[in-house]
Amino acid sequence: MTQGRDVLLTFDDDVANTLKQTKESHDANAIHLMHTAKLVRTEMFSCATEFDGSFHDLSQNNSVPPTLLTLVNMLLEGPGNFNSTNNQAALSIAQLIVFNAVKRAHRTTNSDARIRSPIIRHSRSQETPLPIYVGMMLHSVTRKAKVVDKCYKLRLSVSYQRVMQLSKK
Repeated sequence: MTQGRDVLLTFDDDVANTLKQTKESHDANAIHLMHTAKLVRTEMFSCATEFDGSFHDLSQNNSVPPTLLTLVNMLLEGPGNFNSTNNQAALSIAQLIVFNAVKRAHRTTNSDARIRSPIIRHSRSQETPLPIYVGMMLHSVTRKAKVVDKCYKLRLSVSYQRVMQLSKK
């Protein structure tokens, strides 16, 4: 059975049709995921907010787009529970997604020209309360730049330099 540029060699046409439907199903799923990601990313980059200096619940909820929070809630709790907005785990994950999202990935070359590693950069307009809180909390407890920068490299907090900038304000 010929399918575009592919040729399915089977003994039965029903098996060929089943194989064709399976392949098309994966393609359709990938297209749905692509559209979902595009929708969420568009909303993430259009509603940027800057940290207002407060860690109250309202600032956490306002720091992430509702579609992203709904998607993360559905991933964690199942598609039937998308109305639940009081899930702190979903809110934390959504804040980290917004904090780490970039419009275009920039790469830098290390001393070995074959190895390319990502540049860690965060836009202040996408700083959410959680990574700021983690960085400031780690600094207040340990007073060690290395600990804060380890979490920064894991993309869980802002950098030590940013913590110092915020502390001076």
